[in-house]
Amino acid sequence: MVATNILIVGNYGAGNLGDDAIFGGIVEELKKIGFQGEISLTHGGFNSSEDLYKGYKKVAFAPTGIRSHLKKTRNEAKNAIKEADLIIIGGGGLFIDTESIKAPIIWGKHAKLCKKLKKPYICYGQSVGPLSSKFSKKITFFTFANARGIHLRDENSKEILKKMGIKNEIIVGTDPALSYLETIKSNHKKEPILAVSLRIWKNKVQWSDLIKEINTFAYSNKLKPKLIAMDIRNQKELEKLKNTHIPLFIPKSVQEAYEFFKKSSLACTMRLHAGIFSISAHTPTVALSYSHKVASLLKNMKTEDGVAVQQMSGKLDLTNKLQSVMHKTPKPKLTTEKNLSFLKKAIDPLG
Repeated sequence: MVATNILIVGNYGAGNLGDDAIFGGIVEELKKIGFQGEISLTHGGFNSSEDLYKGYKKVAFAPTGIRSHLKKTRNEAKNAIKEADLIIIGGGGLFIDTESIKAPIIWGKHAKLCKKLKKPYICYGQSVGPLSSKFSKKITFFTFANARGIHLRDENSKEILKKMGIKNEIIVGTDPALSYLETIKSNHKKEPILAVSLRIWKNKVQWSDLIKEINTFAYSNKLKPKLIAMDIRNQKELEKLKNTHIPLFIPKSVQEAYEFFKKSSLACTMRLHAGIFSISAHTPTVALSYSHKVASLLKNMKTEDGVAVQQMSGKLDLTNKLQSVMHKTPKPKLTTEKNLSFLKKAIDPLG
């Protein structure tokens, strides 16, 4: 049966601009393959990237805790799954338990509802891991083993699933966020800005040495360091960013964030999608790799110049990394062909 009613499940409308861009990318790719049916999505109720979500039915996430089970919206996701012909469990890093085991539980709950209601679902634009607990690994295995199709955005995640024992065919394509970023028109000229994206990563990554080196490099190269928040609902992270005493830009939308990177002359990014935004904007970028998904995804983007990776687990060599990419233009060699053919097959398995 050809799907005419699609529910896109993910961490949308929750303040993370990377997730907002992923939703925009999935919709853009559905348009490219000629899908003209109904689209609904799970939405956290936050007002980031409002224009991106206009015209689509928004439903609350499936409840996983006591408080969420008591809300009036507790059945919205279940009812939306019942109505849909196909559910897309969209990216990006939904199955990761380094910060909290909650994420695999939340998204695994949606997969279990699909299975219970006998509704087909695909895992799309995903990264997997790190996963440390047996419980989160079990949930992840269930989710991917029962999917109609699996599409990942990096090879490392594919290896993780294979080691888990997933036998299903796995397609590795590109992050769907790129499909949306390509549609954004921006005529900003480069300014002497060193764009900086940082994130809290438990207690493993300290910012002090990074900030010191960034400030020194910026001063010696006549650049103005400016922080950008990519998770604008994360109050704990926002407060920590403000306490760095580097000017902080808090964009309201994917478009505003993209335009910030477009006008920057250089970027140093810790958040994965900040790096994707920056490279897509053809801004020289040093990506701070705190997790395997950062280096693996950037490798998959096949950018020869203008991009370098600084591993956070080793010796900090940020000055040389920044110097090596400065004045070079990243030109990612990306194709959405695998993305589009995967979605086409998922919507019309017999087509």
